[in-house]
Order: sequence, then C-alpha cells, then structure tokens
Amino acid sequence: MRDGRQARIHFSGAGQTHRVTCAAVKQNRIQSAGLITALLLTLTMPLCAQQMASPAILSGIVRDGRGAPQAGALVQLLAVRSQNSFDSMMSPAVAFTDNHGRYVFARVLPGEYALHASAALFLPALRDNVRLAAGTRTVINMTLSTLFEASEWLPAERRRADEPGDDWKWTLRSTVNRPLMRLAGHNDALSLSTSASERSMPQTQARVAMTNGDGGFAAGGMHNIFTVDRVLDDGSGVILRADLAAAQGGHPVPPSADLSAGYERRINYNTTARMVTAFSSHPELVNSITPGGMQSMLVESAEQMQLTDALGMDVGAALTGVQIGNNAAVMQPFLKVVVSPMESILVTYRIATARNFQDSEDMNTIDMGTPDAGVAQGHVRIQNGMHQEASLGKRTGRGLVQAAWYHDRIVNPIVNGGGIINTAALMTGNYVADPATDSFRIVGANYHGSGVNLSVNEPLCGALWAILDYSTGTALALQGQPAAMDVATLGEMTLQNAGMSAVRSETATAALRGRIAKTNTHLRAAYRWQPQHTVTAVNPYHAFSDQAYLSFFVRQPLHVHGILPRGTEATVDVTNLLAQGYQPVATDGEGNAIYFAQAERALEAGLSFTF
Repeated sequence: MRDGRQARIHFSGAGQTHRVTCAAVKQNRIQSAGLITALLLTLTMPLCAQQMASPAILSGIVRDGRGAPQAGALVQLLAVRSQNSFDSMMSPAVAFTDNHGRYVFARVLPGEYALHASAALFLPALRDNVRLAAGTRTVINMTLSTLFEASEWLPAERRRADEPGDDWKWTLRSTVNRPLMRLAGHNDALSLSTSASERSMPQTQARVAMTNGDGGFAAGGMHNIFTVDRVLDDGSGVILRADLAAAQGGHPVPPSADLSAGYERRINYNTTARMVTAFSSHPELVNSITPGGMQSMLVESAEQMQLTDALGMDVGAALTGVQIGNNAAVMQPFLKVVVSPMESILVTYRIATARNFQDSEDMNTIDMGTPDAGVAQGHVRIQNGMHQEASLGKRTGRGLVQAAWYHDRIVNPIVNGGGIINTAALMTGNYVADPATDSFRIVGANYHGSGVNLSVNEPLCGALWAILDYSTGTALALQGQPAAMDVATLGEMTLQNAGMSAVRSETATAALRGRIAKTNTHLRAAYRWQPQHTVTAVNPYHAFSDQAYLSFFVRQPLHVHGILPRGTEATVDVTNLLAQGYQPVATDGEGNAIYFAQAERALEAGLSFTF
C-alpha cells in the first residue's frame, strides 16, 4: 500500500469475480456525498427562494416638530434580530430622505430592527422594536426636534380664544430652505442645493372668526376677527390680523380694535428671525386721567440660533408703549440658552422680563392681548420684572421630567379685580376699569422671591399629553379683611398695597393638552390650585400662570355636509369656571362687594371659518 501499489479485493460468487480498488471506493464516497449535498440544496433552495421572494418593505416620512418634511435626513435601519444569522455582522442599511422627506428600504429581511433618523441641527430620533414580517409593507414616520422644541416640556403660550387661526405656518425647516448636500452626476460629485434653486409655491390662507364673551378685562362682547396668513415663495411667512369688537352694554363708545402683523424669515443656515408689531385701542376702558381710554403699541423681535447640535440660543426684546392720558414705555429683553450634553439630558438657562414674551415660540400667535398696565398717582405703570431660571431635564421616552430653580423681581405688578365701581370712584381712584365686564386693574407693590419647580410631562395616547406641575415661590396676598373700606379709599390706597403683602406660597397644576385623534378635538384643560388668599400667581413667569383654578380651551372641527362650509370650527374658552379665589376688599356704598382675584371668571365661545 505504501509503495503505491493498489490493493485488490476479490469477491467470488455466482461464478463471477469482482475486483474493487481503493480508488473506486473513494470515488463512490465522493459521488454519494455529492448526491446528498445536491438533495439538501434541492430541498432548501425553494424555502430560501420563497423567503427572498417575499422581503419586507419599510418606508415613511421624516418631519420636524411643526410637521414640515425634512429633505436630506439620514435614516439608518439597525438589525436587532432577524432570520439571517449573519445580521450581527452586517453594516446598518442607510437611506436619505428626498425633497418631500420620504425614505424607503425596498428589500428587508424579516426580523426585528431599530430605526434611527438624524439631520443637521436636530436631535436624533430612535424607534425601537420595529418588527418586519415577510411580504409586508410597514410605514413609520419619524419626527426630529430641535433643542428648543425639546426643552418646551410645558406649554408656555397664553390662552387665546382664536388661537388656532393665529398659529404661524412656519416652513423654514422644510426643503425649500434647508441647504442639502446631494450626489449629482455620474462621478458622484457633491453639490450644495439651497432655497435659491428649490422654491415653493406661495400659499395663502384666510380665516374669519366670530366670538362672544362674558367677562375678561377688555375682552367681553362680540368680536369679529380676520386673519390672513401667507407663505412667500422664498419660505418666509407673513401674517396679518384684525380684531374689531362692537360696543357692549349701554356704553356709547367707539368699538375697540386690535391690529397686528408678523413676519419671519431665515437669515442664514442656522438662524431664524421673527418680528411682530401690534396696535390696540380700547376706548371703553375708564380711568382717572383721561376719558379717551387706553391705547398701546408693541414691537417684538427675536432670533433663534442653533450654534451646534448640542447648543442653541434664543434672544429677543419687546418694546411696549402705553398711553392713558400720558405715556409710558418699557424695553423687555429675554435670553434663553439650551445645552444637551447627552441625548436624553437638557440643561436650560433663561432670563425674561415680560411674562408674555419669553422665547420665539411665544410669537406663534400674534394676538398680543391687552398689555399689563395700570394707573398710579396719575401716571401710567407697566408691569415689568426680572426672571432668572436654571433647569435640568431628562427625557423618559417621549416624556420629560424637569426640575428648575428661579428668582423673580416683579415691578408694578398688576392685580385683577371685579365688581361694580361707581363713576365718582373711578375718576378719583387708581383704577383702569372695564364697565362692560365689571372688571378693573390696579397696581400693587413691588416684590421679589425665589422658588423651585418640578414637572412631569408624559404622553397618554397619540397626541394627548398629561402634565403634573408643582411650584413654590412668592405672591401678593391679602392680609386681613378691610370690610369697612369703600371703593374711593381702596383706589387711593393702591400704592400702599391696599392691604396686600408678599408671602411665601405654593401652587400645583394637573393638565391635559393635545389632540384627541378620533374626533380631532384640540384640548387644553387645567386645574391650577394655589391658596385663595393669594391674588397674584406663584411663579408668574411659568406656564399656566394666568389660568387659575379650573380653566380650559376646546377647539372642535364641525363636519356637517351641505350645511356648514369646510374649515368650520367651534371654540370654547373658559377661565376660572368655578369663580374661585375671589377676595372681597370693599363695598360700593350699596352693599355690593368689590373683590380681588388671581383670575376672573370669563367665558368666550364662537365659530371660525378657514378658507
């Protein structure tokens, strides 16, 4: 065997002799193994072919927080577990969104995946537990948030009865404005596409609203509101608004008017600028200086800058001028800095001087309302202050838990009141009154204080969110009950605090905010409790600070075919429904009480038509 000779085996039988060599045995073994392998391949190839013939398809749209599609966003499909044992060795599948924010993975092995979306100047978004079955088509839309949007864990905007129509139709983060790096030509050269070469068609939307209200300083009666919102061909936005209110009750005065205009555009790749101007005239308001009522002028401007992926800045200022016989003006700047050292951590520092203007998002509605102003010793006073706050937030999935420390210094705080005040008292006291709604404002004493705020914001289902909030701080409160005081004496004592002083206090809020998917109802409801002897808000620069006790806002689309036109909506706006927190302080000489309240009871409802 070792000398190369072949071994021979002889079989004898049936008169025949068989000679089998080792080479023949080896050849037979190879042929048998080949037959077995071919048989296994024959059995498994149909299964593999069936599996590969039915891949899964995954697609969707990537948008920003305002719903604008994002072009050029990077979408990665990360394999977690699938039917292919080699998935852990494979690189993630990669796709880029097109001009409409769409992405697609056309042939994906069935299994479990994670979907990751990212884009410049946005925080990345991750979707876990994406299960793809063979032969199915799955649609998953992703939303990217900026640092500012991520830090807005509690709605800070003030309540407006016609709020939906005044929302700006911002398009500045859409494809018409985002510079986009893309492959061009057969040599895979990179080219930069900007809004100069990709333009959108101008869009115009108009809205008419009619509301009627009971209560609310300078907000009662019938209001006719006209809004025109236009997106220009370069992506800039322009909005015009007019609110004309008919005279209410038996007061023969001209109608009030609130006119405002807003404009926004992107200055460069990472900076957005906004500006709002507003003018209001309310001849129905009565004061001791002039019979001409109150007029005001407001100019606001702000810039939002995304300096890096982890650092953003928001800066702006408001110039407010008020005329009540004589003039007063105040400049109120703000600064907001947001840092995200980790994907789930947000650190925010902000300085604000005006309650209604603390960041660029407060300009989403250009209904500025009546400025916080009053009269003291024959001079106009405008509420002002200094609010400093540092906060730390942690994402919990879609929700956020946040803790903040703040310090406030309030100058010329405006205190709300109600009750029937006779004309003689109005002309001699430090009141600015609205006889149509039996409400008034006076100026309290300056105060300062510090406090903490704890908040939890969690999604309930879909677009509906639950909010729990707790704050400590300082507020003006009544000390004692000056029952023998009359309205004239009360008006003269305004600067001496009228029995009010600053006290330590606390407040707690439970709220729902968002949209109910099945009915498309937009809802914002809150119960904000604080001790009833306080007549100003605890933590006045915080969200819901002007929504004492039980308050809510509801907007409901109405679909009645053939009766109501498309775009018809009903709105209901209620403040302090149960009329809580009323503190009697004087009488009008006829036994009727004059009271202070953190927020008066006010009802407003109406219809709007968008076309």
